[in-house]
Amino acid sequence: MTIQLSRTCFERTVLEIADLLPSGIKESLDNVQILVRAWPSHEQLSTAGLDERHDLLGLYEGIPRIERGNYNLSLPDVIWLFQRPLESLCEDYWQLRAEIRMTMLHEIGHHLGWDDQQLEALEA
Repeated sequence: MTIQLSRTCFERTVLEIADLLPSGIKESLDNVQILVRAWPSHEQLSTAGLDERHDLLGLYEGIPRIERGNYNLSLPDVIWLFQRPLESLCEDYWQLRAEIRMTMLHEIGHHLGWDDQQLEALEA
């Protein structure tokens, strides 16, 4: 059985987890929004190279920090967290919190310009 939260409770949980991130990571998110959507859009699935909406837990949309030139007055980058796919992996609230945190850190890693090896080390 999987857990299913209300949208409000899920968003509150995401904010709590973001608040608990190490200060160095939080400082790197100066022009980044973390947003929640129930499911990824077709465009987001296509961007990620996926067909099944359950397979996409989060997505970073923006310009990685290491690739930026003049970034003044730019729209914020976005880290999307997809509620239903995340919930489908979890049997209880604490497992869901851990999955949200790991997904959030993975997408922050993309924002920071980390390569696949660095992301895999983070996940280990």
